[in-house]
Amino acid sequence: MKYLLPLASILALSVTAAFSESTFTGSGDNSSWSDPANWQSGTVPLQGDDVTIDAIPSDGIILLDTGFPVSGVITEIASLTFASTLSGSALTIAPIFDEILSVGNITNTSTVAVTLSTYVYSGSDSTWEGNLNFGFVNLGTTVVTISGDTTSIVIDETIQGTSQLAFNIGDTAADYGRFVKGGTSNTTLLTLNNTSISLMLTGLYAPGAGDTFTLAFGFGLSDYNLDNLFLPTLEEGLSWDTTQFAAGGLLTVVPEPSTYALIALTALGLVVFRRRSRSC
Repeated sequence: MKYLLPLASILALSVTAAFSESTFTGSGDNSSWSDPANWQSGTVPLQGDDVTIDAIPSDGIILLDTGFPVSGVITEIASLTFASTLSGSALTIAPIFDEILSVGNITNTSTVAVTLSTYVYSGSDSTWEGNLNFGFVNLGTTVVTISGDTTSIVIDETIQGTSQLAFNIGDTAADYGRFVKGGTSNTTLLTLNNTSISLMLTGLYAPGAGDTFTLAFGFGLSDYNLDNLFLPTLEEGLSWDTTQFAAGGLLTVVPEPSTYALIALTALGLVVFRRRSRSC
């Protein structure tokens, strides 16, 4: 399944105040998100609900099928929690037809290996905790804190054959999506397995010389490939410095080498001019 990064269709999303709690019990067809009988309340989660997964289907897969057969339909919830009472080895939330999950806090309090193979859009500043595996993530301009001393967040191309991680820059230099390490232990991990990383301009701001963007503050990144790093085009005379990307995804806007040379030549010309002026 091939995903395209949603742009205008998701940029306006925001997770609203929680309306109620919805708990997945699997008492209906055992796997479909869209089946009301699979939910304790007898209704499918509404926009803004806090969702808890308290059962694992027999095949280990919950189908996110709210939009089928329409591609790219957005399921918007406030939070997603995997209950500590879950038993089993693995659980996957999978799209049936390119559905998008917009969510705030994501917490896995169980020992089950959880994978979200659908496209996940961060709808608000939030906290992700526990062992979580993703295929496609867009943080937008939100700040996602990875909390908990044993948390492991993995964005892995093997889940769908490709993986994508997208960040947006909004209306100011400080308005951009990023991960922040909230745990105090070195066992809090962020792993990118050959993931395509995109930084996109979606607001009014145009980056200038000296601007820095730290996409994963507090983490040392590994298993990434700079050939898979896609950055926006800058104004003439500026370029991206990616030499420190391993240190927390640090990107810096710098003058291009030719611009440095022009500045140096201009400075040299001024010195020569002043010397000649003094000798006259």
